[in-house]
Amino acid sequence: MTPEHTRVQTTPLTNEEELRFLAVMTDEVIRHLTASGTFSITADTAESRERWQRIARRVGDTLQRPVNSYANGRRITITLRNDTEPPNLVA
Repeated sequence: MTPEHTRVQTTPLTNEEELRFLAVMTDEVIRHLTASGTFSITADTAESRERWQRIARRVGDTLQRPVNSYANGRRITITLRNDTEPPNLVA
């Protein structure tokens, strides 16, 4: 018999935890982007994809530079955009 797969239910972040997460991860994404030009992480829920999209927008605002972000349902990737590239269409 194979064990049943159960979905792990996460506890929602408090407002304070959400703000701290956004601040810390914005800095972390900036660090990765300035070092390698790309950042990729698991984002397998709508909530996590939305959170990482907010971080991508914050990164662009902080760097005063456009970034692309795209998700495939399992991961999200954030990259620095060249001025010659069209903007991404992911909201």
